[in-house]
Amino acid sequence: MNREELNKAMEQTINDISEVKRQIAGATESQEIERLEGKLKELEALQLWQIEKLG
Repeated sequence: MNREELNKAMEQTINDISEVKRQIAGATESQEIERLEGKLKELEALQLWQIEKLG
């Protein structure tokens, strides 16, 4: 993955994190919130990996 592709992937990850946070804020069922929080943790881990690769 070159630098340009990594930057695009990071932008997408940031957008995905924002979307999941929005979904968590609007969720009412605890199972849905837990599922979304798991997805958020995965995306945050991906973001950290991307930052490491960029550095």
